Amino acid sequence: MPMTTDDDGAGCRCSDPSLDRFSLGMYVLGAITSVGLFCLGFLMLKLPFENAQAYNAGQWLGSMSQGLCIMFFSLISFVENIYSSRVMNRNFGFLTHMLGRGMFYLLMGIYSIPVVEILNEISKADNSQGVAAGIALAGVILAFFASVLHCVVFVRQYQSPEKFVAFGGQGNVIGSQSSDPPAKV
Repeated sequence: MPMTTDDDGAGCRCSDPSLDRFSLGMYVLGAITSVGLFCLGFLMLKLPFENAQAYNAGQWLGSMSQGLCIMFFSLISFVENIYSSRVMNRNFGFLTHMLGRGMFYLLMGIYSIPVVEILNEISKADNSQGVAAGIALAGVILAFFASVLHCVVFVRQYQSPEKFVAFGGQGNVIGSQSSDPPAKV
């Protein structure tokens, strides 16, 4: 049975006629979180160039590669929260599912924990780098919030039999009452 996504078609998320306010809010939260995480990646990419004396070669390459990776996946997540396409579905299908997005935000938040103290120090500066660090810190916090919210919504949808079928299930959820006898295997 083919896997179905939260959105069957490609196009702008806001133009989906079945989109309710709550789902729209989750896409907006995901887009804002992605912007914050992109700022985190940008700062991680930028810091070794500004403070070259504080980084050895391994730290310099590690910070750059982590920054590029965070920027790349945050950009993909931002685009997926606004506009869905077949290319995104094929290459980054985990972002098209409620649980996949929730796990993505959780892993990005956990991945970002080691730099939270640095972000807190940088955000106290009165320059553009301080603003970017504040946005990045907000992105890390929102990543955890978005993760929990996405997982809660997934569980609620999973418990609803009519929505469970849309996730590839058989329509019977554990604990639901059915008058039909169980199918023989």
